[in-house]
Amino acid sequence: MSGKSFASACLAFVFFAAPAFAADPMAAFYGNTLVVTSPRGVHKIAYGADHTYTSTDSDGKSSNGTWEIKGDQLCTTRVQPAPDGDRAGPHCRPAPTDKKVGDSWDATGRSGEKMSFKLVAGH
Repeated sequence: MSGKSFASACLAFVFFAAPAFAADPMAAFYGNTLVVTSPRGVHKIAYGADHTYTSTDSDGKSSNGTWEIKGDQLCTTRVQPAPDGDRAGPHCRPAPTDKKVGDSWDATGRSGEKMSFKLVAGH
């Protein structure tokens, strides 16, 4: 392959493949913990790059499920224990894709309750 052909091939790869290698909007969350504080207590959530999550509440109860980004929303669906009533998913909220370890922010929950979030290093 000539140098010109190789350069053209590289340029084509960058142009067409770049979207496939775009930055993962949830990358800051992998290997870290999202601490959520609400009137229901404190929940610690770990998001995985494989689109799964685990959550532990202040009573030590655990749950897990899947997550996905839909547009500008982070949507979670609980799998275990099986959800009931208003816990059946998916539940979507604005995706915190601009956050990094150490960031804190507030939001309003589904029932109008105040929720505080903090992304902390490690699990």
